[in-house]
Amino acid sequence: PDLGRFSAKALVEAYNAQTGALIPGASAQTDANGVAALELGGVSGSIVLKVTGATGVTYYDEGLGKDTAFTSSDALLGMIPATSIKNQTYFSVNPLTHMAAGFAGLSPSNLKVTPSASSTVDQVLYESLARVRLMLGLPFAALSDIEARVMLNPLTVTSPLRSEEHTSELQSRET
Repeated sequence: PDLGRFSAKALVEAYNAQTGALIPGASAQTDANGVAALELGGVSGSIVLKVTGATGVTYYDEGLGKDTAFTSSDALLGMIPATSIKNQTYFSVNPLTHMAAGFAGLSPSNLKVTPSASSTVDQVLYESLARVRLMLGLPFAALSDIEARVMLNPLTVTSPLRSEEHTSELQSRET
């Protein structure tokens, strides 16, 4: 089985990251391959994905090495910055995207991103994703150039990522 794959019938919903509102018509259940196709209706802003379980739904837990129940009280979140949204694109929702969503201040009951006065929703999402990459020791070189630039640009003096340790780490990874 694929790592982190959902079984059929998990509910996938897309929410407007600026308002926290469900995008009309943007919900579907996963198929037998763990894939759900969502119609976003021309949404141009950032999106929060929420996957909720149900009776009989399973999730492949890499730590346990087996499928585990993913019930209606279980949810995982993912985030898609507006600049990353393209037609016919696949996005994963997994424990790492859920962790990044937490860094963005999101939870299953709060799906609205609240940026500071000096940042944007996309900057919050990219910075949150960058924090997870840094925690895992993943290089930014694995991202496309434009993604790396967007992720690195929002780092300011007030950023939780901005410290002498992280600054030197980022500089060494850029070269």
